[in-house]
Amino acid sequence: MGNCHSSKKASSLDKEEEDSSVPSGIITPRFFNVSRSTQNFHEASKSSFETDISEEKRLQSLHDYMSNLWQSKFFSPIHQKLNSGAVKVLDVGCGTGAWIIDMANKYPHTKFIGLDMSPIFPTSNLPYNVEFIQADLLKGLPFDDNTFDFVYMSNLVRYLSTKNWEDIVIKELVRVSKPYAFIEVVEGDLTLHNKGPVTTKLHEAFLASMHAKGISPLIETIITRIFQTNPNLSNFNVETKIGYLNAWEENGLQVFKMLKKSNLEFMCYTPSEYDAMLETYVKETDEYNTYCKFYRFYAQKIDLPPTPISLKSPNYINYSPSSTSKNFPQKPQLPLRSNSAKVNSSNSLGNFKNNSLKKIPSHQSLTYQKLS
Repeated sequence: MGNCHSSKKASSLDKEEEDSSVPSGIITPRFFNVSRSTQNFHEASKSSFETDISEEKRLQSLHDYMSNLWQSKFFSPIHQKLNSGAVKVLDVGCGTGAWIIDMANKYPHTKFIGLDMSPIFPTSNLPYNVEFIQADLLKGLPFDDNTFDFVYMSNLVRYLSTKNWEDIVIKELVRVSKPYAFIEVVEGDLTLHNKGPVTTKLHEAFLASMHAKGISPLIETIITRIFQTNPNLSNFNVETKIGYLNAWEENGLQVFKMLKKSNLEFMCYTPSEYDAMLETYVKETDEYNTYCKFYRFYAQKIDLPPTPISLKSPNYINYSPSSTSKNFPQKPQLPLRSNSAKVNSSNSLGNFKNNSLKKIPSHQSLTYQKLS
């Protein structure tokens, strides 16, 4: 059986049509919420990733799978507002930017911002209404309060602890949302159903690894509780779908491959035995019809008095298309909350000029005033 590394074990598109404003009111967890490029949210995750896996290819496969599963790009009732234009949308943990690009092409009059820790999103040949920013969600989103009309986030469950969700994540999404804006989170429980015997062993090690990082396998319970108890949110809705792993091109296999090192810490198998188990896992997902549950949540921000703006300044890097476009009028860029970080914008966003910030001394504190 090989050497035992540890004796620890885990206990066991708004539909894009006009009539999609009415939610179905069901619920959806998902297993391998293979989060975008945010592995750095946990240092432990960084060491477990194998370099021979194409992250971009894997994430594109996940994007295609989720698009096919939901048959729409979003759940919130905002199609008409997006279609009207003059709207700002933020995608947190945008990864390769696949969702952003799809949405920008469908809604050309809406401004889209994608944010991720790792710059695997495109940095050239972008639609004029798209901008990407490299920043760390857990250090605070680099935007002013009440900036966005729609905030979207998906596939981060494997990288965020319960404490992260409660203390930082949802609060930041709410803070940067305008009054009456919709906040949507797409995630899934880290739980598999209809498991074969080998899949069960792999899954138990996976859950033990997640538990060691403070990550709960029941994301539906966590997000529902946080959304429903947040005084700034109302109009909460959730829908669910069951996702069969054999319908996914990579059927979750790459996740087990990437987490090989950390999973083996909770198993009594050698690396070669682990690889053999993965081959059996693929067969079992077909034989047992293994599935997981996926969820889409949304809530709407209440119009309450704004909270004071923090001057905390996370580092970020801005990626945007060329400013040489002549087909669209110039528009102001979104305000960024950083007072020290340097923006790397080799291709300044076409149609959206950067707002300069001027430091004005006062008797008690430093304030910032936009230059017209």
